[in-house]
Amino acid sequence: MTLRPPSRPRAPYPRILCVGEIIWDIIEAREHLGGAPCNVAVHAAGLGAEAAVWSAVGRDSRGRRALEILRRRGVRCRWVLRDPNHPTGWARVQLDAKGCATYAFVARPAYEFLDASPAVLDSIARWRPQAIVFGTLAQRGRATRRAVGQVLRRCRGALRVWDVNFRRGFAPPRLLRARLQQTDVLKVNEDEAHTLARLLWTRWPGYEEAARRWTQQFGISVVVVTRGAAGASAWSNDGRLDVSGIEVKVADTVGSGDAVTAAFTVAYLRTHDLAKALHAANRLGAFVASRAGATPPCPARLRKLVG
Repeated sequence: MTLRPPSRPRAPYPRILCVGEIIWDIIEAREHLGGAPCNVAVHAAGLGAEAAVWSAVGRDSRGRRALEILRRRGVRCRWVLRDPNHPTGWARVQLDAKGCATYAFVARPAYEFLDASPAVLDSIARWRPQAIVFGTLAQRGRATRRAVGQVLRRCRGALRVWDVNFRRGFAPPRLLRARLQQTDVLKVNEDEAHTLARLLWTRWPGYEEAARRWTQQFGISVVVVTRGAAGASAWSNDGRLDVSGIEVKVADTVGSGDAVTAAFTVAYLRTHDLAKALHAANRLGAFVASRAGATPPCPARLRKLVG
């Protein structure tokens, strides 16, 4: 089963730009670096990609520590703005008995104010990312919302991966439709799939019909739905593909969906094989769920799965 090939050839070290939030997750008084695009970048770098983040942090200790950690994990931070007027993002995280998380976010964080000046966009375009991964949360800020749209238009040859990742109840239908039209790979979990479908069509039509509408109405090449312990599924013009869940003892689910996104993107750019990409994504997502924190180091046996 194949996805529409990117305009650039397969590469052992694909360039992946992750756009959006850098956040410190505060879990039981301990702080862990996170934010979906940030997590994706760390996982992608651990899998051998050239990963970069386009975001913003405050001129505060959290911002300084975030940049130190990202650079240490091999993530390029050239396009991370040090914002003197807004704090580095943070969120208080509550985990339930199953390790599932809910979040309370600081107001007006730096990542809502990305610098989309011509100089920054030109610099990103010259880097020639093969994939752009973006989410929804950071687009709550008008500046970042505009920046996401501009970079997706500017880097048309890149594979555009939208990891929906709804947070804070931010899901305006007009924005969702605009981003769906700019997406090649749509990645959602089961709850997000239901929410997105109801916002677009007022009711849940079922997975097969929802995937058909997303691919046909918006020109999306692949829809990936993660199903927790039940595994994951993908739909494309070639049909449906399923991978079974992997039994693990869950430490917490923070970052496991981001690991899925990273592994899928890296594996696809390396192999152009949807089955291999979904298998690698499922395995890395399960591994991350079995470890505390969003970005545990990836073992060598999993790095081999991405091709």
